[in-house]
Order: sequence, then C-alpha cells, then structure tokens
Amino acid sequence: MDNELFEKAPIPKAYFSLAMPVVLSMLVTLVYNMVDTYFIAHTGNTDMVAGVSLTAPVFTVMIALGDIFGLGGSSVISRLFGQHRFADGKRLSAFCFYAAIATGLLILVLGLAFRDPMLALLGATDDTWQYASDFYTLIIVGSPFIIVSMTPSNLLRTEGHAVQSMIGSVAGTAVNIVLNPLFIHGFGWGAAGSAGATVIANICTDAISSGSRCVTAATCPSTRGPSSTARAGVWRSRPGRSGASSPSASPRRSRTSRRASASS
Repeated sequence: MDNELFEKAPIPKAYFSLAMPVVLSMLVTLVYNMVDTYFIAHTGNTDMVAGVSLTAPVFTVMIALGDIFGLGGSSVISRLFGQHRFADGKRLSAFCFYAAIATGLLILVLGLAFRDPMLALLGATDDTWQYASDFYTLIIVGSPFIIVSMTPSNLLRTEGHAVQSMIGSVAGTAVNIVLNPLFIHGFGWGAAGSAGATVIANICTDAISSGSRCVTAATCPSTRGPSSTARAGVWRSRPGRSGASSPSASPRRSRTSRRASASS
C-alpha cells in the first residue's frame, strides 16, 4: 500500500492522484465497449450486428460478477487498511482473486452446458443464431479472464496505485482495437473474431494488472504493527501494574516494616 500517499500527501494531491487515472480508465472502458460493434458494423452484415448485440448482456453480466470481487472487495480492504489491519487486507485480497477465478470457471461450465437455452432466451432467431452462437461461445470460453480482469485493477486502486491500474486498462483497449479489424476483416472470422479479440485483450489486462500487483506487493515495506501478544507483554511489564513488582514500591514497604517494628 502507498502509505506516503494516504497518510502524508495533501488531500488535493492524493485526490487527483487517484481520481484522474480512474476517470481515464472509465473513458477507455467506454471506447472498449464500442469497438466490437463499430468494426462488426463495417462488415455491412445486419444479422451479424444483431447477433453480437443479442449476446452483449452476457458480457455485461461477467463484468458485474467481476465487480463483486473487484469493487466489493476493494471497499472492505480499504477499511481494513484504514484500521491498520494489513494482514487481514492481504488475505481478503487473495480471496477475491481466487474467488473470481472460481466464479469464471463456474460460468464457463454452465455457459457451455446451457448454450442453446441461453441463446433462445436472449432472442436469437434463425438468421442471427450462428453469429450469436459464435460470439457467445468464445466469450464464455474466456469468461475466467474477463471476470478476473476486474479484480487486480480495482485492488491496485485501493492500494493507491491507480496509474498502474490505468495502464492495464489502456493496454487491453489498445489490443482490442488492433485485433478487432485484423480478426474480423483480415482473417474473415466475423463475430468469432470480435469475441476472440475481446478475450485476448482481457488476458493482456490480466497479465499487466496482476504483474503490477505482484510487484507492488513485493516492494511494499512491512506495515504490520506489533502483535497483540507483544502489546500485552509490554503492558504487563510496566511498573506498578498487577502481577509485576514495582521497584519504587519496595522501599516503601521496607520503611513501613521498620516503623511497625519500632512502635512495637
């Protein structure tokens, strides 16, 4: 965690250091969501555009599931760091990451098992079925990477490394913009090419964000405070507390004993 930013930097500097990269990441995400439709629309195939649009809610659900562990976990972790419970924050961070992977694998299995009912529920017709199926299948195959991509990027922001998080988002969007026309028009893969470009872009975001997360965790100095046992030992060893002999109390007891002996 960037203690310098959170504990010592002026509030305006800390605010803009965190806010500006997040705003840029949101703008990049907006472009990211438009890329698939833009390049598919250039094919002039209205059925392909409709098929991809029908399966867009599946991608949105994956983003929402990723935000459960990314945004939700970050909220709890930030409060733990504020209480200086750094070990608990690290454990929760690891839980969010692996829970996102497990959720992605579950979506992968269920999505492939119920592919035809899902396509029918989404409204695919005979004209759009093949395009919707191509896009849906590859998006489901890449669901672990899509869901996980939301976790390390948000955890980086929680620890004050908003720039590294932004770099991962921008890199993923750039890869998507480059690969979409190549796969759709260059290789002629159509809707499947668009989905493949989206999955590869998310893999790049995962790699960059997870790598930055590992680097920041490795270089972060230990911020763990004294343990409760150590604090209890210091408390018990203080002079004048019960269970410990006080050096200043011994002379008083000796003088009291001598006075009692003299009076008797």
